[in-house]
Amino acid sequence: MRFGDFLTESFDSDFFFRQEAEKFANLLISYVKNHAEDLDSYPRNRQTRGFVIEGTELNPRFKNLKIILGSSKQMGEIGDDSSVAAFFGTSKGFYVIGFYVLLGNYDTKYIDTRITGAKINIIHEFTHYLDILRSVSRKKIKGSAKKAEKSMKEYYNSPEEFNAYYQEGLSNIYSLFLNDKIPLHNKRQWLGNSIEDFLEMLGTLGFNEDFLDELDNKYTRKLKKRIYDVYLHLKQLVKNSEDLTL
Repeated sequence: MRFGDFLTESFDSDFFFRQEAEKFANLLISYVKNHAEDLDSYPRNRQTRGFVIEGTELNPRFKNLKIILGSSKQMGEIGDDSSVAAFFGTSKGFYVIGFYVLLGNYDTKYIDTRITGAKINIIHEFTHYLDILRSVSRKKIKGSAKKAEKSMKEYYNSPEEFNAYYQEGLSNIYSLFLNDKIPLHNKRQWLGNSIEDFLEMLGTLGFNEDFLDELDNKYTRKLKKRIYDVYLHLKQLVKNSEDLTL
């Protein structure tokens, strides 16, 4: 599969890969919480002033993956962007996903809450990992990072980032619509009366607003087309909940 093919994922494939990313995020969060007191003994990464977790620690099938928990004080050391909270790349034959969740250099204080707060970043970066595994153009792994150095518009309007931001946005949206504590009338208001109304609410519902603002006409059309089946599914979820309350 080429990276461009991720622009036209089906509803079912979106659902499958989003679930995979969410399961990984929950697995990593649980692992870090359970090993918080032991992180000081883990291999250290000098560039991020953090720790390295082997993918096989989470699951044997992640043998080509390393996870870095870096210091928030080192944000910007990778990608030269002080706002970067996470990254994806390669190192010595491994895929690497990293998250700047440590309070300071090698400082694991409050790691339980900080790793939990990074869940959406984990979903985003793991989506890159899933995409690269099923792509025939793995050599282009640094493509979106290079584009970001030139232009944020070019960065967001790339198939790699479009897919990752799309999946993280859907993860946020479904967490709201599947939350039984949120009143049905709120969900009906979010859906509005048309797909256009719903698109206007994406930023409020958890899509990255910079991503939405920077999309060009081509990618805006692709977003609208791809999310239409999601819109129909959310409407059905709300209707099913309404039927249960009758």
